[in-house]
Amino acid sequence: MNHNESKEEILLKQIISSCELILDDLDMGSSLSQSEFNTLGIVDASMFSLQKSVSKTLDNHIQQEVWEYKGQ
Repeated sequence: MNHNESKEEILLKQIISSCELILDDLDMGSSLSQSEFNTLGIVDASMFSLQKSVSKTLDNHIQQEVWEYKGQ
């Protein structure tokens, strides 16, 4: 673990690791129940929404930097 990583980065890496483990299990023949598949869909939608929100924050930050640069 890198001590310079944020809590967000650590948590996202844990989520990715869990996804990789699920994919490994599926590759070895495991399967999801309908309920688990539905949960996966909810997680996917949540992650997509989070990604859009984070991306918007970055876009706003970049726009602010452009405005500050042009103001100098």
